[in-house]
Amino acid sequence: MPEMKAAVLNIIANIFDSPTLSDEIDLKKKVLGKLLNALKSSTLVSGLKKFFKSPTNSIKYAGFDLLRSIASNGAWGLEILFTDIELLVYLETSTKEPDKCGQEMKFAIIEAIWNNKSRTLLSDDINSRVGMLIRRGPFYHDTQLAEPLTM
Repeated sequence: MPEMKAAVLNIIANIFDSPTLSDEIDLKKKVLGKLLNALKSSTLVSGLKKFFKSPTNSIKYAGFDLLRSIASNGAWGLEILFTDIELLVYLETSTKEPDKCGQEMKFAIIEAIWNNKSRTLLSDDINSRVGMLIRRGPFYHDTQLAEPLTM
């Protein structure tokens, strides 16, 4: 079953990445609407959050790839991703991804947002926060207090 979920998410991401469908915004929105109904969720990010928390990396990575694909799809993609601030908060939390591949895929979402030509439609606050994530890079981790060494 995990392979099926990952395959479905990857297929949707591939459809969104397809250059032949670049102008088919209504079709892409319809596909996302069907996905939201299947996830029983009001927003895409809250629906995909269960995939981010999946112990199966293939499902988690497929969810990341779908978000990256949507983030690179112009103004409508950013509009869908930023219907609430939940995605940005998740991307800013660097401790969520323990492995290198997960960190790189999460950063690919940030890069797709940054490279989206419609990014200027986002608020100054969101743009500055995304810019800070770009400067930090994919492997940044918040500083943590070290426990004192006792002997």
